[in-house]
Amino acid sequence: MSSITWRRIVVSDEVVIPSVAGRHEQVMYTATIKDESGSPVLFPIHVTIQILDGTAVVKSVVVPLNPPYYDMATGRFTASITAPWVDKSYTVRLRWDQQSNSAMGIGYLSGNTPGVSLSIVGIIRVSVLVRDAYLEPSVVRPGQLVTYVATVEDTRGAPILQSFQALLKINTAAVNVPFNIYYNPWTRRLTVPFTAPTVPGQYSVKLEWFDQATMTY
Repeated sequence: MSSITWRRIVVSDEVVIPSVAGRHEQVMYTATIKDESGSPVLFPIHVTIQILDGTAVVKSVVVPLNPPYYDMATGRFTASITAPWVDKSYTVRLRWDQQSNSAMGIGYLSGNTPGVSLSIVGIIRVSVLVRDAYLEPSVVRPGQLVTYVATVEDTRGAPILQSFQALLKINTAAVNVPFNIYYNPWTRRLTVPFTAPTVPGQYSVKLEWFDQATMTY
């Protein structure tokens, strides 16, 4: 029988984004997770993101410590959980049970984090921020495929909702941009392919959108 070397997990830089959210909104929990020696977790243990009202768990989701949630190089963990629908203040924390891998001879002791605050309010009004926009390639032949790339998030630093709709304007022409297809909420990157105009010339390409609301309940 192989012996197990037990290690303690250390969690730092615990953050929830946004910290003030709407009812039923998706929030991102992120933290750095390593063992007591500063090494990354060496096999995919399962951790649980919990939302607590006092000491009562009102929401939870189990996530494995492997890609795309866990970066072995940095120890950074990011996953989402749906916010409660009752307006009040909560605590979001990470919890894990004792787990081991007999083939590797390594085990991790159980534990949990102190947690961070999450406030739920009925209506959230935010602006959309677009930065680092570029075209790939920027010089093309008429009718060639082009890709518009930009980082898009709201003023809280949170990802844009998947129900969001925008338009990519090429001068006066427009391409529909449904975010559930072209947007990665983990990286905040929007990637929209489109066909260049067939008439040679200089064109302006920009992202436009209108006021939108998502019903929370």
